[in-house]
Amino acid sequence: MNDVYGHRRGDEALVAWAEALTRHTRANDVVGRLGGDEFALWLDEIAASDAASKAAALVESGAFLAGYSGDPERPVGLSVGVAAFDPAGGEDLESLLARADTAMYEAKHLGGSGFFVAPPWSGAGGAAS
Repeated sequence: MNDVYGHRRGDEALVAWAEALTRHTRANDVVGRLGGDEFALWLDEIAASDAASKAAALVESGAFLAGYSGDPERPVGLSVGVAAFDPAGGEDLESLLARADTAMYEAKHLGGSGFFVAPPWSGAGGAAS
């Protein structure tokens, strides 16, 4: 997109997505931009089983981003990695983010514009593999 329309158009897409995230999250959720085109969401007090439904809804709600694409053969879309946090499990934030990041890359590997749920935290020397 940036190569065809310039960075201003890319910035517009990021702002539009940030606004969409705000509409699709609750007041006690946290939305943050990690950098580039990567965002993180903390969905407070949501069951792990409901996280996949939320991810599917986010992917669907992001369909409008295809309009920002610089190449119709490669539409802009969302790849979402889901990692559920168990407060009793002892996982730190770094490991949680690593699991979510690995899941996001798995979603990209599966074709993008989708989501992948990370395996539960194993506690055995790092993120579950």
